[in-house]
Amino acid sequence: KPSTAVKDYYTTKILGIVPDENYVDLKKRETKEKEEDEEVDEKPSPIYGFELLVLIEDKLPNDRGTASVIVNGAIQTFEVERLTNNRLEKAKEALKEVEQSGDEGKEKQNILLMSLRNEEGIPLTISEIEKSITGQAIRVTSHQILLNQAC
Repeated sequence: KPSTAVKDYYTTKILGIVPDENYVDLKKRETKEKEEDEEVDEKPSPIYGFELLVLIEDKLPNDRGTASVIVNGAIQTFEVERLTNNRLEKAKEALKEVEQSGDEGKEKQNILLMSLRNEEGIPLTISEIEKSITGQAIRVTSHQILLNQAC
């Protein structure tokens, strides 16, 4: 089932987060903070910026743009970056490690590099963000679509 291009954006669904090196580092930092916060009975500090590779249901152009998704009940806008060949290959390797035999449809999934740079910060852990966005519809605006419309 192809992506739906509606004037200036695509819609698809987030299937999950790619467990690449950046994700593993974020999870380690989260675990360390959680252990420290439990000692002083505090909530986790807000996350002001991070990059995540996400698996999406449909294939989209490898382009810069924005992605809007609901995170913990509020619409959050992420920047979408172009994926370099090196980063894409590393992401595919990370996916091979978590794929289960007999799980069909993996070749149809695509990867989107989403980064968040947010001055207010998100008062959630990476685990909470992952739980919130997995299975969610996502709206992606490609830089190329906007350029074509301007012409």
